[in-house]
Amino acid sequence: MPYHLLNHPKQYSISCKDMGVSVLTGFSGAPFAKRHWQLSNQFNYFGHRVIACLEYLPVLGALVALIEKVVVAIFKTVPSTLQFVPIRRIDLVPVPTPPSREASVNTLEPIRNPALREDPANILVSVMNSAVNNVSDNALTTLYQEDTPQALQGIIDRQLSIVDQAYQKSKKLMKSSTSKRYSMCVSEAEEAIHKLEIIAKVLQEKNEPVNELQLKERKAILKTMYDDMPMGESIPLRLDLELLKSASIPPKEPTYTNELGTFYNPKVAYFDLTRWFAPYELEGRYLCPAADFKTHHVGTNIKLDRMVTCFELVKSSEQRKKERKVIKTTAVAKGQAEIQVVNIQNRNKQVGFFSIFKKEDIDYQTLQKNVLEKLQQALPDMLEIWNFESFEILPSEELYRSGCKREVAYASDRILFYHKRVRKSDRVEELSDDVKENDKVEDIKTGVIENP
Repeated sequence: MPYHLLNHPKQYSISCKDMGVSVLTGFSGAPFAKRHWQLSNQFNYFGHRVIACLEYLPVLGALVALIEKVVVAIFKTVPSTLQFVPIRRIDLVPVPTPPSREASVNTLEPIRNPALREDPANILVSVMNSAVNNVSDNALTTLYQEDTPQALQGIIDRQLSIVDQAYQKSKKLMKSSTSKRYSMCVSEAEEAIHKLEIIAKVLQEKNEPVNELQLKERKAILKTMYDDMPMGESIPLRLDLELLKSASIPPKEPTYTNELGTFYNPKVAYFDLTRWFAPYELEGRYLCPAADFKTHHVGTNIKLDRMVTCFELVKSSEQRKKERKVIKTTAVAKGQAEIQVVNIQNRNKQVGFFSIFKKEDIDYQTLQKNVLEKLQQALPDMLEIWNFESFEILPSEELYRSGCKREVAYASDRILFYHKRVRKSDRVEELSDDVKENDKVEDIKTGVIENP
């Protein structure tokens, strides 16, 4: 049953405004019809348009919408009979390349295009499919090394022109309905700039002059195209693949240094961290995870004296709306403000046939409090594995009391993982180990110690 509304953000929820629209259109199913039409534009499914046309009819449309809602509600309670999954369309989309001599050595192979709501596992497959990039880069380098500087200059002019044309073309496609075509323009610019970087290296090896200003200007244009990219469907871009690669492997360097000192890098990748938190995220009805691996800021105005990994369990917009209604501030004797969170529960729940029109009343506060208590018990066992020194759980209320702005504080519950600081004793031990190893090698060479 691919023609349900479970893939729409509003799904089958009905507001007072929707009821008013239905009455004004002659008791039609206009709210559901509009959502079906939006899904038909997104996924190009003709069945959604047929249902939309039926539900736009007066009286009959409301009946069709009611039957659809009842059927979906029944099947949702019987998962073994019907399992609803997000609709996903995967195409083979070759990245466009200009018709030129080097087109046969494309630096980005055609890979599967993950549509919206794609699983992280499938995205990682795309990353693995793009592992041939290094081979293609070497092939391009060899190809350009055989050319004369004059021929390379002609290729440079052509690539510069491709970036300029792609930028001009993208200005006309800055709409969500044309987001896929916009991303193709960005991909053209990415490929052209990548080839320009390879040619610049080849020219430097030949001790030929390189116009770095032109390359810098085109990179600025590409950054502008990234910033102006509309929301919607997109083909995989080189930038996306690089981010996914960096998120799938831990940092290679054991330590890093900044103005706060020298710290040990975490030994966990972003995907591994989010995968570990996934069961807790689902149990607490959080919207999604987010992480900043190296920071000393929490929120907008709280600074720390050491580096941390800030992992956030982001709350949904529905929960945020409920919290805005129930949070009240009252003055206490000392003039400070306390947050009183009142759980508003609907005691008179409707039962029977019309209960399917009522949204599920979720007690987010209790669910998430239980999740944070479980994390408090489970995280100590992971500190040594992930190479963190300690952790601290900061619920939204505590972060707000610490001085963070309310909107920022209540956007998510945060977990701070404190990075291990490299101490002088650690450096001395490392140096002494290196000295002992070198002395041992010298003794073996001179015959003082027999080589085992």
